[in-house]
Amino acid sequence: MSRTLGLAAPVACAARVVVAIALLAAGAGVAPLRADEPLVQQVTADGGAFRYRIPGGWELRRLDHVESLVALAPRTPGTRFRSNVNVVWEPLRAPLDDYVTRGVREFQAAFPGARQIARDAFVTESGHAGVRLVFETPSDGQVLWQAFYVFGVGGKAYVLAGSTLREEADAVGPLMQLIARSVTISSAASPEPPAATVAASSPRLLAPDGRAELVLPVEWEVSRFSSGRETYRIAHPRGARDGDVFPRHILLSGGAFFGTPAQYLEALSRQMPQVMLVPHHPMSTSSGARGLRIAITNMNRRGDRVAQVLYLFSTEQSKYLVVGTTAHLPPDEDIERFDRIVRDGFSLQ
Repeated sequence: MSRTLGLAAPVACAARVVVAIALLAAGAGVAPLRADEPLVQQVTADGGAFRYRIPGGWELRRLDHVESLVALAPRTPGTRFRSNVNVVWEPLRAPLDDYVTRGVREFQAAFPGARQIARDAFVTESGHAGVRLVFETPSDGQVLWQAFYVFGVGGKAYVLAGSTLREEADAVGPLMQLIARSVTISSAASPEPPAATVAASSPRLLAPDGRAELVLPVEWEVSRFSSGRETYRIAHPRGARDGDVFPRHILLSGGAFFGTPAQYLEALSRQMPQVMLVPHHPMSTSSGARGLRIAITNMNRRGDRVAQVLYLFSTEQSKYLVVGTTAHLPPDEDIERFDRIVRDGFSLQ
């Protein structure tokens, strides 16, 4: 629960929740919420291992450095904060009570004004036992009421965080409790395909919300790749890597851009001046998904020039970005391969 956004410390999970929450405290409002609102929308995290339900009409949004989607209460004018729910997870290498105790200590060291007002046992409707923590945390001139529900399942710690303004806690707190009680956790989700069976079926990449999928050629495989503080699942031809660099690979990200594709292009040019944009054009996949294809040249982590193709797709619920990258120049053959994989294998659910 420290300020770090990485996973080096065993209790870094809730820190990312708090950082994400702080980013939401600007210019948005919170609608009147009721504890009896029906929970009709399911949210999944960690490849479907962690699931919970939220009221209809809430918005799902992805923030930088946060693995899962953040669920936001509806907007209304007049207040500066949107009630929200988020979940993060990491390996659990200590008894849950010890994990929670250390997390509280690091959280309060990182946020000296945070005041713990509750710590008690908690059980979900499906029988998962955990620990509930409640804090009042100063943030951006306001005081947030935050409930953290901590579970240990399958060697992982999951932290579900619900946040609202302190003055809304009496109304929103019971709703957060209902959302937390809806949690279900499976320790067997998102297994890596066994090496002996990879070639027998097509590997695939799945977006974090489970609503977009990219089916890959059978000669490709999926690996985990760390970049800074983030870990990704990327697809690449079997055995094709050079140390910690994959010369050609594809990744699929959910909620990866905001605004229109044109706004995304403008922001990309502004934030990454080293990127050279190549003319872009609309595209469609065999499954009927329509998107925008953008070719760029960029630099990889070793400073080598690479060619990339970005495929942008959007739905009412989220936006998805497929990125194909190759260090083999000229890149024409690999780019044609990326186009074919996305055209034949990408689908929206």
